Amino acid sequence: MTNLNSLFLSQAYKDCWDDYNRSLKLRSFPRWDYVILTASNEQQAEGFRKQIADRQNFLPRGTKFVAIPDRDGRRVGSGGATLEVLRYLHEQEESFDSLRVLVIHSGGDSKRVPQYSALGKLFSPVPHELPNGRSSTLFDEFMICMSSVPSRIREGMVLLSGDVLLLFNPLQIDYNNVGAAAISFKENVETGKNHGVYLNGPDGN
Repeated sequence: MTNLNSLFLSQAYKDCWDDYNRSLKLRSFPRWDYVILTASNEQQAEGFRKQIADRQNFLPRGTKFVAIPDRDGRRVGSGGATLEVLRYLHEQEESFDSLRVLVIHSGGDSKRVPQYSALGKLFSPVPHELPNGRSSTLFDEFMICMSSVPSRIREGMVLLSGDVLLLFNPLQIDYNNVGAAAISFKENVETGKNHGVYLNGPDGN
């Protein structure tokens, strides 16, 4: 079963890489309208902007990349940061209709790996060389693995935690005609107890 899972994820990554390249080259390919990174303060947000600027040749040109700090540098958590994102989008856009927005919450202090505290974990390196020969970071892996998702949703906002390495097949998700949805992964109890957990209610929700 492990070999089957490995083959499945390997193919999923290849498919995402192909879609990532299409998002760079094909104007008609579905892509994010916004990719928004939340930061703990203005200094961290500025660091994010510099990292994004360094990657401008490797990011879809039709996507707006934005870094938004917690207001006045006061920590507001993921919920407060999401509200700041909504406020920003309301100021930029007349309507949320047809917008596809990817939000990566990345304002953590990275206390367990302090060498990455300035930029958080989002731009920390991962031991993986990309198919084009570049060294990779969590951010680069997010851009690849999430490049297939815009074609699966008509409009809406997807929220991610910026301190995990995601790898899944986007063909497994379907947001159409759904008001809100959450993507979860099956794990054993020992792993799950240290992370966010979903519980099924009696009605199956």
